[in-house]
Parts: sequence; structure tokens; C-alpha cells
Amino acid sequence: MNCWDANKRLSQAVTELLESISDAFFALDGDWRFTYINSQAENLLQRSPDELLNRHIWSEFPAIVGTIFEREYRRAATEQVTVRFEEFFAPLDKWLGVRVYPAANGLSVYLQDITERKQEQSLLQELNHNLEQRVTERTSQLEAANKELEAFSYSVSHDLRAPLRSIDGFSLALLERCTNLDEKGKHYLQRIRAASQRMGELIEELLHLSRVTRSEMRLQNLDLSAVVRNIASELQQAQPERAVEFAIAPDITAPVDPQLIRVLFENLLNNAWKFTSRKKFARIEFGNLPLKQLKFFTERSLSPFNSSNVYFISDNGAGFDMAYAAKLFVAFQRLHSEDEFPGNGIGLATVKRIVLRHGGQIWAESTLDRGTTFFFTLR
Repeated sequence: MNCWDANKRLSQAVTELLESISDAFFALDGDWRFTYINSQAENLLQRSPDELLNRHIWSEFPAIVGTIFEREYRRAATEQVTVRFEEFFAPLDKWLGVRVYPAANGLSVYLQDITERKQEQSLLQELNHNLEQRVTERTSQLEAANKELEAFSYSVSHDLRAPLRSIDGFSLALLERCTNLDEKGKHYLQRIRAASQRMGELIEELLHLSRVTRSEMRLQNLDLSAVVRNIASELQQAQPERAVEFAIAPDITAPVDPQLIRVLFENLLNNAWKFTSRKKFARIEFGNLPLKQLKFFTERSLSPFNSSNVYFISDNGAGFDMAYAAKLFVAFQRLHSEDEFPGNGIGLATVKRIVLRHGGQIWAESTLDRGTTFFFTLR
């Protein structure tokens, strides 16, 4: 094989290689003339080799003169460095990814059509901008709502409680000073005092519920079992005459706000303590179990919550009719009369807000006269 044949075969191999690559490719000589264009470049630039070969790039594509294309091409040739950039190519209405390599006598240029990627990036940026705007708007609305709630709480705390204290105080003064009142008159005044005191308690519960909603969360890994044992001990000390068995699973921990989680357990355990008060042998249990074991999901085909475990407080107390379960966590909604079991109807509404603030959910299952179990998750 002579040198001419060898050079011919090498040229054919190079041509086949350049035609096989996915990028558009063209070569320029030292005078900025096209010396080679592969088929991908022909399709991308929408110009045939006959139109471009041996012609100046600046005369064939005058729109790039003075742009980043000219600047970077000239920099690659002058400084003999590889350059990479992305730029919109107006004549084709396309975004191009450009790689320019200096050669012995000219440049080798690789082009990629990145229009679709750029459009997706632009759409994503627009979506993010819209999302940021919505978040800003929602944050402003939330701040306004919190200010209104603070104003309401202040009004409730000061403007409503003061008249109630006056009603209670003057009623007491009448009872003490008006000795000539008959029994019916005294009974009326006592009822007025009881109603004003009851209203004061409800106001205090509302303020507490408001504080639970607005307080700042400070999460830490907490021993929930220890919290439950502490509250159980307080309940037993307050009523030592009652025989209540507590079954508390050990070493249950979770990342929670300590103050809020104590309020949660105080309400649930006080509920269990109250509704087992008529049982000769009362039992209250705290524990947790894997989410997948609950019939609550399999029977109702509900999607799993943001937790692998479910925590529960159960008792063998009075229970309730599940037909009224929807009222359970609504403020001032009670499933038992005041004569049966005293209460304000705020405790479970508070519990639900605490669970929601921890990214969880809460529900209950109960049977009349056989007890109730409250299940809840924590993120």
C-alpha cells in the first residue's frame, strides 16, 4: 500500500468517525473558512456542505458577529484554549451547547441542540418563581391571621374575663351582704356565680388552644414512656383511693416538642382516667406498634401516614358510640353529658392540633362500656 492509499483510507476513517457522532460538527481553517461539515451539522444549521465549504463563517452567518460566538471562537484560536458555552442562536431560534477546540490550523466546533433542556429549565424557574410568590402570599396571609388571632386572644383575655370577674364578685357580695334573701334568691346567685366561673374556664381553655396553635416548635428526641409514667404518677397521687393499672411500654422515643407533647399526653391520660372512674378494675395502656398491623388501614384502604409507627392510649372505660366519632376532635363538642363526666370539650381539639403540628394524624376506636383507644402518628 502506497502513501496515497494510506492517506485515503485514513481520511475515510476520520470521515466515518465524524459522521457517526451525535453532535453537529464543523471545522474551520485559519482564515475562518469551513473545511468540513458533518450531516448532523448540515441538519442543525440547515445549510448544505456545497453552500458552506470554503466560505467564511462571518459572511455566511453575519448574525453571530459581535456576539459570544465570535468572541469565544476568536479566543480559542488566539489563546489556543478549549472553550465551552451555551447561547441562544437567533438565526435558528435554538439554544446551542458549544465546544470549541483549537487545531493545528483552525478550529474544531461541536454543537448540541439544547433548546428542549433550556425550555424545561425556564419552565422550572417560572414554576419556582410562582411557587415563591404563592409562599410569600400565604406567609403574609398567615402572619395577618396570626396577628388577628393574637388580637382576639388579647381581647378574650382582658375584655371578656374582666366582666366575668365582676359578675362573680358582685354575686358573691350579694350573697354575703343580703342576709334577707330567701333560698331561691341565693340559689339564683349561686347559679350566676357557677355560670360565670364556668365561662372563665372555657375562656382559659380557648386561650390555651390558641397558644398551642401559635407556639414555636422546638423538637428534640424525647422518652415518651417517661412522660406518660410521670403523668400517671401525678394522677395516682391526686386520687390514691382509685385502683388503676397502668401498662406503659418502655423506651418509646420520638422527636417532638417536649412542652406540646406533655400537653397531648395530659389530655389523653386525663380523659382515660376520667372515663374509667366508674370501673371497679380500671386499666390504661400506652404503647406503639407498626403501622402495617392496624386494621384501620386494611379495612378502609387508606394510604399510610408519614410514620412507620403508631402510638396509642387505650382504656377500658365508658367508651362512646362510633357514629358520633366525627365530633370527637371539635371544640366544645362532647359525647357525654356534664352530669355523667365533667369537661369543657376542648382537650381533644387541643390534642388534634398538637398532633397535626407534629405532621401526624389522630383517630379513635371505641365501643360503649368497653373502652376507647386513641391512635396517633408523629412524623
